[in-house]
Amino acid sequence: MIDQMLERYNLLLTIEVRVFWLIAGLYAISLLLHIAHALAHPFYYAKERRLESAAGSEGVAVHESRQLFFGQAAAALLFFTVILQGLLFILRSYERGACPIQTRYEGYQLFAWIATLTYLFVRRRWAHIYMPGLLVNLIALVAMLAVPASNGLTPDPASLPAIMGTAWYVWYIGSAFVAYGVLSVSFAIELSYLGARIIYAAHLFRDETRPLVENPLFHRDAYKLALFAFPLLTLAILAGAAWTASVWGHLWVWEYMKTASPVTWIAFGLYLHAKHLRRWRGALASLFNILGFISIVIVFAGPRFLAGLVGLSGLYPPG
Repeated sequence: MIDQMLERYNLLLTIEVRVFWLIAGLYAISLLLHIAHALAHPFYYAKERRLESAAGSEGVAVHESRQLFFGQAAAALLFFTVILQGLLFILRSYERGACPIQTRYEGYQLFAWIATLTYLFVRRRWAHIYMPGLLVNLIALVAMLAVPASNGLTPDPASLPAIMGTAWYVWYIGSAFVAYGVLSVSFAIELSYLGARIIYAAHLFRDETRPLVENPLFHRDAYKLALFAFPLLTLAILAGAAWTASVWGHLWVWEYMKTASPVTWIAFGLYLHAKHLRRWRGALASLFNILGFISIVIVFAGPRFLAGLVGLSGLYPPG
């Protein structure tokens, strides 16, 4: 009986790893489609024809659809990938019998899933702008590939240390990676907007970049996403402090995610503050957003990079 249960469990783990690589492959294909769209329509935006002047003309509508084929196919593939990855989380929850966000293997996937899901949700209001999708797609794929690159592709949860099974640790990791995923989309919008403003001001590709620069909803969504994620990031810092206090007896430990989180919190706090100041709300606010994303990258760069940067050897990964 025990042998049958182990065999069934190992089969589920094998299926899970194969689905993981399938999802990574779908992210890669979607990224290639996004790149193809960017090459077909330089920089940021496919020229949008005034279809209202050709009402009833199916030929114009079909031509417009063909123009946007690569971008539309990339978005559709991301939508399918998000559904498949959601099902993988359900399978993981069934295997574990608990919330699957305790290891690097789970956390990085959660980050990629949240970032992609958030992008697909907000893009509905500016569906013809695809550059943020290219950036989010690239970030999600890098997060997926960071799992095997950091020797984290070990879905077997049996060997987890006891300190990773506490409720505070789950809140810490879960809220942090959800916040990071949402903030990555905010970064992608800000970087696209900032690049478009620079190109537009230089009188280059003005027809392509004008809809992105002048769309009132597009740039505002970056602020709204950061405003939504900021309390989650605050919760992650507080939960991380409670976790370290319960395990080591003090509120701080030199763990690379705890080190990067306050930097992210400060950077995006400055970004949110700058958006309310007339002199700061432009390029300077965007730079704060980019600085915050760089601190998120530190989380994925791992303990070796940070240990070499600050000369600490006691950093360790979450899983």
